[in-house]
Amino acid sequence: SRLLKDQTRDARDDFVKELVALRHEVALLKKTGQKSLRDDDLMALSQRGDAASLRRALQPEPRATHYARLLLSCLREACKNGHDAAAGLLIRRGALQDDLRSTEGTPLHDAARGGSAPCLELILESDLTAPQAGLPDLLDAADASGNTALMVAASLGHADAATSLLRAGADADLYNGESTASTLATDAACASFSSPAERFWNASAAGNRAWRRRDFSSARRHFSAALQGAGSVEDGEAAPSEIDLARLELNCAKASLRLKDATAASDHARKALQRHAAASNNS
Repeated sequence: SRLLKDQTRDARDDFVKELVALRHEVALLKKTGQKSLRDDDLMALSQRGDAASLRRALQPEPRATHYARLLLSCLREACKNGHDAAAGLLIRRGALQDDLRSTEGTPLHDAARGGSAPCLELILESDLTAPQAGLPDLLDAADASGNTALMVAASLGHADAATSLLRAGADADLYNGESTASTLATDAACASFSSPAERFWNASAAGNRAWRRRDFSSARRHFSAALQGAGSVEDGEAAPSEIDLARLELNCAKASLRLKDATAASDHARKALQRHAAASNNS
């Protein structure tokens, strides 16, 4: 009976939402003599980045289950043109609830083309784009040409966008069949790949994302790469602390344990203790 009551209440709520939407359209028609905004109007507002008009057009708030595809298309237009305010609004309205992968890539590809680090960060902050166990990482998804969002940003010379993706943990070593993001980098984006500090934090973040996917082999590879590159990071360049390095050794130990590599696990655990002890003595 409780389930029936819940279903009845949900149906009533849906009815009320539809009624509110209808009354809004009627009021708008009486006021302006025009129907509420069409799909093309929403797309145009997204392309222009007119967040205020877009917010008014999306009132009352659309049900994402019905309008997810349209909201996603609008988000992609906003990201292509670097309009982070409009992108943020669309994400809050449910634009990331549809299938984000297509032959053109993902919204991350669009933000990379637009060179918009804020748009990239808004997308990656959502729980809907977080790594999931057993599933490919959206951050490293490729378009029909085999290019990841990082490759797109690098090839277009968008340094801020490339740096944002690297710090989020995008895999800089992936190939599109011929090249990696670092070999595709042009102009100012080259600095993002040549910086030892950026590569260190990229490898560390990539390891964390792989761990969340339960891809322990990739996680250990990335954590090990971060440890190997740590010595090249200069002190004034966002250098990792000894505690950071101890944590990486511990992460390698945990990944090795998941991979049933007891020898490597023991070795990394020993190094983690040594680094932690050194950090404690220096503090």
